[in-house]
Amino acid sequence: KKGGIKPKALVEDEINTIVEWIEDDCGLILKQVKMKVLTNFRRKVSTSTIGNYLEGRLFTIKQVHIQPISMNYEENKRRRAEYVTALNRYIELGKQIVWIDETNFNLFCRRTRGRSRVGVRAVQHLPAARGPNVHLIGAISPAGVVTMERRRGSVSSDSANIWITNLLQRWQDMGSEGDLVIVCDNAPCQKLLYCLWDRILRC
Repeated sequence: KKGGIKPKALVEDEINTIVEWIEDDCGLILKQVKMKVLTNFRRKVSTSTIGNYLEGRLFTIKQVHIQPISMNYEENKRRRAEYVTALNRYIELGKQIVWIDETNFNLFCRRTRGRSRVGVRAVQHLPAARGPNVHLIGAISPAGVVTMERRRGSVSSDSANIWITNLLQRWQDMGSEGDLVIVCDNAPCQKLLYCLWDRILRC
């Protein structure tokens, strides 16, 4: 018999399952979804068909927004508020602020685009830290960059403290006067900063 309704490649429950896969991991590509469909449903479906089903559920390709798991913990929000309050107090007292931080250039690749419903950000939850490669450590003040250094390999506590000692010497050589406040995060290479600061004050 000619004509009639063509059977669907996937039923509603299977499409709902695919939607759950995408919502759990927005970085899945259509080839990966196709393999999961074959494994779980024993169905051979083309990637274009899967893409059409997702478009029918208002899923589109967009830039992936990386959101560290611990970013919005209540404890971290409280600490950020305390930091801003303390920083404003030092500025009002006329202190000179220098921020130091380090970062690394990661050589591995990851997908920057993923699927989600229209109007919903494509979020991929990843650990906050990634593998070490090329490290950069630097210091800035409201006047601009004070000093910066690039190196291969990680920045250890000892090497970071030597760098901070050189930073303080450079700050003095620049003729900067007034009380200095150094702002840094809790990276492992900066954990011994307080001990170093005590030794400098005793000199």
